[in-house]
Amino acid sequence: MLFRSDDAFFQSPLLSLCLIIIAKERAGKLTTSAVPAWVGATLTKHFDDSAAVRMQLEWSLQYRQRCADSIVFLENIGLIEISGEAVRLIVCTSRGDSFVRKTIGQEDEIGVLSRSLVKAFRIVNYQGLKLL
Repeated sequence: MLFRSDDAFFQSPLLSLCLIIIAKERAGKLTTSAVPAWVGATLTKHFDDSAAVRMQLEWSLQYRQRCADSIVFLENIGLIEISGEAVRLIVCTSRGDSFVRKTIGQEDEIGVLSRSLVKAFRIVNYQGLKLL
C-alpha cells in the first residue's frame, strides 16, 4: 500500500498526538531533526509496518512540513519545550505529561489510539530506529 497525500499520515492532529507521546516516552532524548523519523516509524508500525510506506514518508516534503507544524503547535500551547542551541531537544512539559497520561487513560477512541501509539513506539524503540 503506497500512501496518497490525503492519507492519515498527513493529518496534523495525528502527527501531534504521536509526537507528544514520543516526546514523553523519550524523556528529553528527542531531537527536532529526528522527529520525522521517529513519528514515521511509529505511525507505520501502528498502521501498516511497511518499509515501502515508511521510505516514501521519510522522503516526503509535505510530511516533514507537517511534522514541523506539529512541533510549533505543541510548543505554542505549552505541551513541549525546545531546549539547546546546537542540538535542539524536545522536552515534554508537565502540562504535556499530564495531557498524555489523561489521554492514555481515556476509554474512548482517542485513548485506544494513544495506547496503541505508545505500544508501537515502544516496539520501534526496542528494535532500534532503522534509518532508511
